[in-house]
Amino acid sequence: MYYSISKKQSWRWPPVLCQLLLLFCCLSATAQQKNTVSGQVTDSSGNPLPGVTVQIAGKSQGTQTNAGGQFSIAAIQGDVLSFHFIGFDEKRVTVGSQPVINVQLSAATAGLNEVVVIGYGTQQKKDLTGAVASVNGKQLQDLPVAGMDQKLSGQIPGVQVASVTGTPGGGAAVRIRGSGSIGAGSDPLYVVDGFPLPSGFGQQASPLNIINPDDIESITVLKDASSTAIYGSRGSNGVVVVTTKHGKSGTPKVNLNTNTGFQEVPQKGRPQMLNAHEFAQFRKDIIIDDFASRGQTPTDADIPEEFRNPEQYGEGTNWYNTVLRKALQHNTTLSVSGGSENTKYNFSAGYYTQEGVLRYTGYDRYSVRANVESRIGRKVKIGLIVAPTYSTQQVNDFENGFTDVLTRSLWLSPLVPVHDNNGQRTPYISSPGMFSAANPLNSLEFGVTNVKSFSGLGGLYGEYEIVNGLKAKASFNVNYGNGSTFVFNPSFLGGVNNPPPSIPSSSQSKSSAMNWLSEVLLSYDKTFGKDHALNVVLGYTAQKERMDYLQIDASNYPDDKIQPIGAAATIPSYSQDVQKWAVLSYLGRINYALKDKYLFTVTVRSDGSSRFGYNNRYGTFPSGAVAWRASEEPFMQGITWMSDLKLRASYGLSGNYNIGNYTYMSNIAAYNYAFGGQIANGRSASSLSNYDLTWEESSQLDLGADLGLFNNRINLTVDYYRRITKGMLYNSEIPLSSGYTNVIINSGKIKNQGLEIGISSDNLDGAFKWTTNANIAFNRNKVLALNAKNDPIYSGRSGEGSFQHITEVGKPVGLFYGYVGRGHL
Repeated sequence: MYYSISKKQSWRWPPVLCQLLLLFCCLSATAQQKNTVSGQVTDSSGNPLPGVTVQIAGKSQGTQTNAGGQFSIAAIQGDVLSFHFIGFDEKRVTVGSQPVINVQLSAATAGLNEVVVIGYGTQQKKDLTGAVASVNGKQLQDLPVAGMDQKLSGQIPGVQVASVTGTPGGGAAVRIRGSGSIGAGSDPLYVVDGFPLPSGFGQQASPLNIINPDDIESITVLKDASSTAIYGSRGSNGVVVVTTKHGKSGTPKVNLNTNTGFQEVPQKGRPQMLNAHEFAQFRKDIIIDDFASRGQTPTDADIPEEFRNPEQYGEGTNWYNTVLRKALQHNTTLSVSGGSENTKYNFSAGYYTQEGVLRYTGYDRYSVRANVESRIGRKVKIGLIVAPTYSTQQVNDFENGFTDVLTRSLWLSPLVPVHDNNGQRTPYISSPGMFSAANPLNSLEFGVTNVKSFSGLGGLYGEYEIVNGLKAKASFNVNYGNGSTFVFNPSFLGGVNNPPPSIPSSSQSKSSAMNWLSEVLLSYDKTFGKDHALNVVLGYTAQKERMDYLQIDASNYPDDKIQPIGAAATIPSYSQDVQKWAVLSYLGRINYALKDKYLFTVTVRSDGSSRFGYNNRYGTFPSGAVAWRASEEPFMQGITWMSDLKLRASYGLSGNYNIGNYTYMSNIAAYNYAFGGQIANGRSASSLSNYDLTWEESSQLDLGADLGLFNNRINLTVDYYRRITKGMLYNSEIPLSSGYTNVIINSGKIKNQGLEIGISSDNLDGAFKWTTNANIAFNRNKVLALNAKNDPIYSGRSGEGSFQHITEVGKPVGLFYGYVGRGHL
């Protein structure tokens, strides 16, 4: 057959030629795919590696090496083979004309070379000499909780996180290696991007509530004295160092993270309540038994009408279940990061909302963060951090003992329905012989308690490289916070055993705080030859805070709907307070490594605080640590399954200064006295002074070991510690003949000792990733001494006025205190 091509005719391949060409291509491709590439994968010592994943990059084809480290895979020339195995660095090889490819993988050191943020600097994980644990923010970002402290729960051995409040957005109590104080608090120090956050700042429930957890890059927990001594007087309870996300050079990256969930009180955890029938029968039986004990039989008149016929009732009202609900939680964070080689940025905005499981309660937080860092020339670097946070809380008095809403729901009568016959809520709940109170739903909806908080954290820093390895850094940080709490009690609620109407009342409190921190740091990092590495940090810091507080109480409102303080007819009282504190510090640390296996750390910090008397205003806190990387010794090289072994020991001192700002002084208060037959206003000393008052001091010994197995595929950390806290700050009772009841002193001693074990493993790493992390810790807390007579300390009065806790010599701090039951019900 003959084909011609003309200018006016479009040219086409004849059908037969098309089929032949297609067949040729298919045969050619098939022939290329049938080329088999084989080989063996070994480690750096020549030992075969079984189970190595061998995959053609960009394709789904793959295989694994057998017990002898051998593999076979079909590939074409130009394909890239990827060799991936946990504990080793990935290796890629391009397929050429060779049929055999042998590959040697190098042990991965990424885990050991991981940079960990510590106090006033960073350090590679392999060079750490103290008990330091780090958690990456990616490991925690999907946990739906309000604060970063709650996300630490169960992540690090020796760190205990417990919820102490059911308030939406409420913080958690964090304890690092037990409670080491009685009167000065046991909370750790929180440091965010180098800024030590004061506790209770701006009416925040937790210092970390001012941070959106999605903005966290990493969290490092400093546990032993060697690592915490750099924070001196504030490090005895441990330090939590938080680093937020910074930009990286490259094209801008936009990330949206959102999650929604629900929370509720589980049925298993709810108290078993009597229903209406059981309650009426119970009340009736009480009356019958009372008469029987006197040999009498009650008449119908002796039994209240509500209890005479229990069979008329069914389930009735379970007030505890009525006030609870399934609550929504939602979090959304939008971030943009990127930059050039000279300027990097990270901007984020977040919104978090949490409904309370108690109706009409909730928490909302709005946060914005901007981190910008720019390099000017080769020697200068400047950075800026701006992070405002605004939050609102709708709460209620559900943690206030016998009269709070949640407790009332346990003792209110189930005979009274939630709604009356008109479909309106029953305003007041009462039954004969029972406590009475307002409908708890009305209390929750109309008993207003609104809390608003704002915190603005900002910082500016500059760094200059004087010579190679020697850098000077200056920074100035400011944290401004304000908060307000408004409480309104309308007339139609009434009180316990006090039916409405009542006198409407309110309370308005406002606080503001300005905290600034100025630091100058000098760091020197130098390696001498192959055997010596030196890191030195010297610094000067100054921090100061001023707090203003005002509270006004008001009553006799003409209308429940007009609630501002100005609408009240009576302002019976108000209070105002202004407080300041300051800390001045000098610090230094030396890290020295010999042959990358003998590690030494020496740290010292001197603090001066305005919270102590003139006689003991300054304190010095030294520490030292040594570590031996035994795995680097020649005699360990033959143990191939042990990839890393480090033994550590440290000892040092740290302090605690968490007491009132003017506790050491003799305070003055207003008192009335008789003068000229009339009552006159006056002033008098309300407390004794103690100018010898000084820091609590904790000494801590830590012995630890870090073990890596199978090219660090499995990692084990073990620590034993013993911490003694002495010179505790607490109020000691004194004879009333002195004119006072107590005085704050340094006295007493507490011991915490324990064992921490943490283990992690990388099980699978590829398209499907599987890691495990487990830890367990044992802590024994014991009071060794209190005051001169070792008198026990009672604390925590309940709503009935009795003490709930006791601290005495020979036993742990804060034991539950009450009657010990005999027998079983």
